[in-house]
Amino acid sequence: MIALHRFLFREAPDPLPFLPLFAPHGKRDVDDAVLRRDVVASTVATSFMRRVVETPDDPCRAALYDAIVVVLAHFAFDPAYGDAHTETSIDAGDFFGDPKIPPCAESRAAFRRHLPELLAAWRARVTRKGTSTFFGVVLRHLGAEGGEALVLERGGMDGEERKDLLLRLKDEEEIGQGARLALVDGLLDPSLEVREAAFRGLEKQGAPVEGLDPSARDAEIAAASAALREWARKTNP
Repeated sequence: MIALHRFLFREAPDPLPFLPLFAPHGKRDVDDAVLRRDVVASTVATSFMRRVVETPDDPCRAALYDAIVVVLAHFAFDPAYGDAHTETSIDAGDFFGDPKIPPCAESRAAFRRHLPELLAAWRARVTRKGTSTFFGVVLRHLGAEGGEALVLERGGMDGEERKDLLLRLKDEEEIGQGARLALVDGLLDPSLEVREAAFRGLEKQGAPVEGLDPSARDAEIAAASAALREWARKTNP
């Protein structure tokens, strides 16, 4: 595999013919063929990542980013692996979260193009492991646009996932109206931890939360929420 990686990096082929390797395998269990596929896919994908980092003038740069996002979509939530992670998904998650590899026009375009695919894979997950990394890379590369897409998925999240998303929104420099309203709605979440995350998010984003206690009775929070929703709608994106 090392020799294959070096060969692919040196020859710098068009990524397009390799996309079938990154497609879903359709199996319910991990067998030798699935394991071999993961090893080969990891080898190919990391050669693409290396090209992005070491050859910034690569004429296939946009297609390389596109292929790596496809990798993330089909390997991050492989149902056959259950709670385990594929090697390829670890590589892709590390790549898109690496502070030394900042978001760029090509990464944003690739995430935007494949966001429906990414969200579909996330919805079909059989484990919550990997969700936090997924939220992080979508927000990192799509910013407010990614946040608006993620908050629409709250109905399919458990409490830990809702808390994780709201805490991530808290630290975003810019969030959209939908994300601000999601923070407000989070104050009435069944989980106190989620309510506290929502409160911290609203406070960090500059909402008028003075005197509000996230552990207060629902009626008190609901009464305060009207002003917060007005803030959420009027705040510039």
